[in-house]
Amino acid sequence: MQMNQMTTNMSSRLNSLEKNIENIKKNDEKNKNGKKDKQIISNIPVTLPNQQNLINRLIAENEELKRCIQDLEKNKTQENNNMIMKEVRKTVNEQNMITCELHPLPEPPNNTINLFNRGNVLIRAKHEKGKPAKKIVQNK
Repeated sequence: MQMNQMTTNMSSRLNSLEKNIENIKKNDEKNKNGKKDKQIISNIPVTLPNQQNLINRLIAENEELKRCIQDLEKNKTQENNNMIMKEVRKTVNEQNMITCELHPLPEPPNNTINLFNRGNVLIRAKHEKGKPAKKIVQNK
């Protein structure tokens, strides 16, 4: 008797979850069409006894999730993670070297400050008393 009741509870929870998912999809479609639906979806069970089955079903339905999980499984080993981190550090160092090469900028003329350096174009702002700053674009 108790086992039968648990199965009924689980199936009713699953049914309510499926209805909530359908409502979310419908609301997304309505929102895309410019219609706002004020219905708040609630009563989504936080824990399910058959949660793993539900997760497996969602993964099976979602190709992008499948690919992400496959990528994670491929890169599980610590050696791969270390290689990835080395590559990230190398990239960061290269980018830092590039940004360091852009500095120091040439000394700006009087009443002028360097705003930023975009490639080989230096953009400066000129200040005059009582007036807003003006942008000056110069090629190096």
